[in-house]
Amino acid sequence: MAGRTRQIHRIVAIALGVFIALHLASHAFAWGGIAAHSAALQAVRLAYRNPAIEPLLLTAVALQVVLGLRLALSRWRSGVSGGWGRLQLASGSILAFFLLAHAGAAVSARWLGGIDTNFYWPAGTLVLAPLKYGFWPYYVLAVSALLIHVACALHFNGFARMPRLLAMAALPVAITIVLPFSGAIFPVELPDDYRTYFANYADIGGELEP
Repeated sequence: MAGRTRQIHRIVAIALGVFIALHLASHAFAWGGIAAHSAALQAVRLAYRNPAIEPLLLTAVALQVVLGLRLALSRWRSGVSGGWGRLQLASGSILAFFLLAHAGAAVSARWLGGIDTNFYWPAGTLVLAPLKYGFWPYYVLAVSALLIHVACALHFNGFARMPRLLAMAALPVAITIVLPFSGAIFPVELPDDYRTYFANYADIGGELEP
């Protein structure tokens, strides 16, 4: 049973991996400014915001989390050995939490909050206090966990040098992706509707901190 679960988990991971790679690539365009990020994000959305694709994508996220937690529980019960095994378990657990939280928050923002999850959606959590104190480590940890989890998968599939390089690059890459949204590269001025939206979750006083 564990073997079959692992096989399905791997297949779903490949499908989700394509989406996640495109999604992170679009975020990398934020280094070119908000307009560049918006253009890249809109191009990617042509695929995953398709009414026929998005429900499948959300289903795949939920399925992957369930399968991953089942494998993690099985691994925990049988005993985790070796550094790579512990890294796989830890990164997978963090990733499972993030996928559920992030997908749920995005769907809620769009369908209930009436907010487009564009550049300003993650940026609001990274420039407004006190939100930024929690979301900075949240996003950096999530992207790092993703890359480390991929590195673990490569290691257990016989790769030698690449997993170590990817694991070492995880934190710098994560910080690089998050930085433009935080106002550290260029000023970020949130539109009023995003300030109002985030004010429902934290006392931000309506002002950006320097």
